[in-house]
Amino acid sequence: MHIVATPPGHRQLVDAHLHDVEQEVDAELRLLSGRIPVGLDGVWWRNGPGRFGRGQTRYGHPFDGDGLIVRMNLGPTEARVRTRFVRTPELIAEERAGRILYRGFGTDRPGGIAANAFRFQFKNVANTSVTWHAGRLRALWEGGAPTALDPHTLETLGIDDLGGVLRARGLAPPTFSAHPRIDRASGTLWNFGLRWGLRQQLTIYAIDASGVARIERTLALDHLTFIHDFAITPRWFVFLLPAVRFDVARMALGLSAPARSLRAVRDAPMIALLVPRDGGPPLRVPTVPGFVFHIAGAFEDDHGRIVCDALRLDGVPDLSDLDSLFGAGREGGLAEPLRLIIDPETRRVVQTHRLGDVAAELPVTAVAAGQPYRSIWATAVVGGGRQPYHSSIIRFEPVIGEVARRDVFPAIPSEPCFVRHPEPRHAEDGWILTVIHHPGAAAELWVLDATTLDVVTRLGLPAALPPGFHGCWADRPDVPEA
Repeated sequence: MHIVATPPGHRQLVDAHLHDVEQEVDAELRLLSGRIPVGLDGVWWRNGPGRFGRGQTRYGHPFDGDGLIVRMNLGPTEARVRTRFVRTPELIAEERAGRILYRGFGTDRPGGIAANAFRFQFKNVANTSVTWHAGRLRALWEGGAPTALDPHTLETLGIDDLGGVLRARGLAPPTFSAHPRIDRASGTLWNFGLRWGLRQQLTIYAIDASGVARIERTLALDHLTFIHDFAITPRWFVFLLPAVRFDVARMALGLSAPARSLRAVRDAPMIALLVPRDGGPPLRVPTVPGFVFHIAGAFEDDHGRIVCDALRLDGVPDLSDLDSLFGAGREGGLAEPLRLIIDPETRRVVQTHRLGDVAAELPVTAVAAGQPYRSIWATAVVGGGRQPYHSSIIRFEPVIGEVARRDVFPAIPSEPCFVRHPEPRHAEDGWILTVIHHPGAAAELWVLDATTLDVVTRLGLPAALPPGFHGCWADRPDVPEA
């Protein structure tokens, strides 16, 4: 992958987006153009960092920003937004102290080794995703338990250990990833967590349709790696393990934050870890070199092979750099959509090909987890990287490549959210929701036609918002009134 020259003003644009939210809001959305479509009626929750420092110290990476939940009500009689910070115990303690008290993914406590050595309590930033399942709203992050929220007021209800399933035992707490997958057929929410210690472990969790949680499986890993996402098919849990290593000793001794202790194993392949859902032994299949944050989806073809579409980076991004989430002008900084077709019977990859000439991230599909899909929606970089960050929403089809694009530069669009039409004419009949983050100006909520990406509705938020990470939608009947 080539390196693209960074355009003038890159740093200024990034800094304009990474601003602290000074005031929570509860206000009506202003109609700027169009109208709310008939049938679009529900709640969209989003999560992301809303504060990027404490006292006089800026966090070392946006992954350490304090979680801010955004709730947007959309319907025939109301369009309203509410924002609230997730008030975890760590955030409350730091607010009172006026300074950083805990280690983060990319930020150590001020004071060097003496302030960080053998401090294993990392700050619960609750800033990566939010999920609605079995009548519970939870803010999620990578490094610990979720936080329960009131779905209407967004009041923080407390750390949710899933009925004791995530109860801490030992120095390293159990973790619950920010990328659960919901099996619509059974109503079960599936998720995973990584745990370091004398033995590195991958745990798979299940929360059934009634809200009861359990540990489904615990697997030993050779080393602590980085897994942000996974996929499910009718017969498999699918993980892509990049060839990276965390230097656990350096982290424990306070010599570096986790983001700065992540190293790639040169030219080594990613391993597709295929875990049978019926409880059989896991399979490990070497694939291509690279690094994956997000998997668009996976399904099984007519031959029982696993088709997995992922956004593959050439190498490990520099997670210690604020630009790494935005920079298109960095080696390894552009993710290519890649299809892997894996045969579990022969334990090999039978086909690998790039899904069109696009650079994309934050992918979503229109179907339930594990089902075949026609299109993928994602954020994208314009013109092979001439802009300094992802400034477009695109729709592309794995068979033919890019189909439609909506560019908003110098703004940043949020992760697209697909909402199905209540009476769909086809599987992809619906809308794409995205928050348009303008540098230094109030954000907007756009409703796009899912097929053409034409702008159907523009709604104005009362204030600027920094770009967030992930969210979820619930139709109105699925969310009881307050």
